[in-house]
Amino acid sequence: MKRRRKHRSSKEVAKIGMAWYRPEQWNRLRQISEDVEVFETNYEEWESLASQKIAGLKAAGIKIEKVEVDVNELLSYCNEHRFSVNAESRSKFVADKLSKRAEREGIELNSERSIDQ
Repeated sequence: MKRRRKHRSSKEVAKIGMAWYRPEQWNRLRQISEDVEVFETNYEEWESLASQKIAGLKAAGIKIEKVEVDVNELLSYCNEHRFSVNAESRSKFVADKLSKRAEREGIELNSERSIDQ
């Protein structure tokens, strides 16, 4: 029996994912995160800073993608991997989501990174 080869698109997926939160997710994350200094701003301030960071990276020619984070998924991921809920684990979670998205879409991902506001 022949094995079918998965077609890989030449389309390039973003190499950097940025955690993106809805207001209710942001507020919940503020309650459970271990690195509370990151969450001293309110949602509107965070959204403005994050948008500026994305605009700056795009202006520099870096392909970046917002990766919406659901806090329940993040908690499950952290529990599964025995991670604390902090910037490092959020970045790993976002990179993992970006990688899985590329795999599902059949797109090559040369590298994966994430940034967390």
